Amino acid sequence: MRRLLIILFLSFNLFIFVPQISEVQAQQTPSQYCSCPAGAVDNHDSTCTTAISDSVEAGTIAYGWSGFDEADYVRYISDPVSEVSFGYAWALHFDWLYRGYIQWDVTSIPESVEVTNIELVYEGLLDGPEVSHIQSLLTGQPNIISNQTLYDGIATSQDYVYPWTPVIDTNQTQDLGALAVSDIESQLSSGWFAIAFTSDNTGAGNFPGGSASIDYLQSNSPDPTLNVTYYQVCQTTSLSLLKSVSSSKVSAGESVNFIYLIENTGEVVLSEISLTDDVLGVIDCPKNTLNPGESMTCEQSSVINFTVTNTAIVQGLDPNEYTVSASSGDITVYVLQQLADTGMQIYLVVVISSITIIFIGAAKLLSFNK
Repeated sequence: MRRLLIILFLSFNLFIFVPQISEVQAQQTPSQYCSCPAGAVDNHDSTCTTAISDSVEAGTIAYGWSGFDEADYVRYISDPVSEVSFGYAWALHFDWLYRGYIQWDVTSIPESVEVTNIELVYEGLLDGPEVSHIQSLLTGQPNIISNQTLYDGIATSQDYVYPWTPVIDTNQTQDLGALAVSDIESQLSSGWFAIAFTSDNTGAGNFPGGSASIDYLQSNSPDPTLNVTYYQVCQTTSLSLLKSVSSSKVSAGESVNFIYLIENTGEVVLSEISLTDDVLGVIDCPKNTLNPGESMTCEQSSVINFTVTNTAIVQGLDPNEYTVSASSGDITVYVLQQLADTGMQIYLVVVISSITIIFIGAAKLLSFNK
């Protein structure tokens, strides 16, 4: 007796069944959302400018003597009708040296920014000495250090602008230069920045005459303002989509639950979030806005009669209304039917944009006698 093995294929395609995993993770390259912080002006060239007009403290440290008798260090803090003065003054036989300063709170500027420019906007009030200085003031936070420490710190600080002659007019702008740019970057983490004012005639025993002031909080003039320009703050924008199914192999007519886990993996709030499956259509989700690090689960049940391979895409908008998206990988739910009279198994495979129907005939063993 000889045996003959006959395999019948009713399709021109050979289908080899390879089970797939029931969970796929989306892949997405993060993009960036760049913006100016609250209160800053967008210069529309990838930079922002923050104008800080309210000072923490501004005023003058005065040191005086008459002959060899030293006078105390005196701090004159500006009030709404005063100004920041520097230079010298004298009365009878008592001489005073003035060194001015202004301190600002810079916490409105993010610590990580790259500063490109810093300038002082002021109003000149009094005729000043021809040669003056705008200087650094990093000895210590002016509003908490001692009067003498502040006075001495101004004397030993570096020049931002020299020579400088205050202009007696309103809305005068003075660029503070590269050293000030570097200094304020280092001071952002401390939350404060200060500058000092002196003139060449404030040395002991040297009184050629003159004093200078910049107006402070006068009712008819602007505040001394620090304009800081820096590159926009950039944050990543990204979404993650994890898709899974309750079962990857079912009988025809069974219900399958499709599960979509969406997470905002970026650093900004995303709104108008929508989820679309290329086979099931638009999927309802519990919310349409996700904060950074927040996630939500969306589900859709469907009766499956054919083997289905599908994918999904999630989209959202960043604060500038640019689209952020992520797509899931393919996931397949296989449907198996039994033919009772022949024992044949039929796999029906549906692929997006095409349908492939593959019949795999069960092997039948025939025998005959010679």
